[in-house]
Amino acid sequence: MLTLPALMPHGSCFFWNVPLTTLHVTADCLIFLAYFSIPTIMFINRNYATEKARSLLVLFAAFIFSCGLSHLVTAWNIWHTDYWLEGCTKLITALVSGYTAIELKRCLPNLLRTQQNLERSEELMRTDPLTGLVNRRGFQEAVTQLYNDDRDRKRIHTLILLDLDGFKNVNDTYGHPFGDRLLCQIGELLKMNVRSPESFVARIGGDEFAILLENCGIIEASNVAIRLRCLIAEFSLTKDNLGLGVSAGLSILASQKSLETVYEEADKALYYSKQAGKNLISWTDSLEKNQFKSI
Repeated sequence: MLTLPALMPHGSCFFWNVPLTTLHVTADCLIFLAYFSIPTIMFINRNYATEKARSLLVLFAAFIFSCGLSHLVTAWNIWHTDYWLEGCTKLITALVSGYTAIELKRCLPNLLRTQQNLERSEELMRTDPLTGLVNRRGFQEAVTQLYNDDRDRKRIHTLILLDLDGFKNVNDTYGHPFGDRLLCQIGELLKMNVRSPESFVARIGGDEFAILLENCGIIEASNVAIRLRCLIAEFSLTKDNLGLGVSAGLSILASQKSLETVYEEADKALYYSKQAGKNLISWTDSLEKNQFKSI
């Protein structure tokens, strides 16, 4: 039969102090929960890690588990005197910790380089390799993010699709390397002349560019497009005027429109600009859905 002193903690500060004992027991229980749930979650999800990272992940799980075991025995020894058991668990934790540190030193640089390469690859997937601008995928992701972040549509945004007129003649006359340099310069010109840091430019294919003007209405956006059209018309990499023009289609990002509708409206307006004689800036008439205004 257990005597009363056998049920008392060995730390004299705990003697008959129920609030203090409750505090330590509660804290130890929460620590146990963390120590044993974290490695369990890591072990269960080990297959989602790469082959190189999996062994390190399991090792970290073992390390955290051994720390939890050591803490459990230390808490146990408040009430009992199994100090040999406590010493053994500490030795196990020390060995696992040391081995984890060795493996971490060996594997971590490669894992970090892999992560850096992955981030660079993801960035390259969103970047046009010729001009350095955002590509179609990156632009669509950015517009989608803007659409999701600005659900109340208190601000007005405008999408502009631009297509160079006469670029094929430039390629035929001066060659494709010259055309590539011209596209790079045009991209830089567009990026430098949009009106705010919130706006951004993308090359979405061939000689077609897209501009998102945040917090900008259709009239202000059309003025931006006119200014860009003038700058491109005056731009040249040779002494001769290249005769470049710009066809553009504009569309407003509004609450009642889906993102697909916004792209479709801008694309239709761009097509109208091309069919109506080129070097035009067009958008859908707000009163007549199938009619366009052009300047």
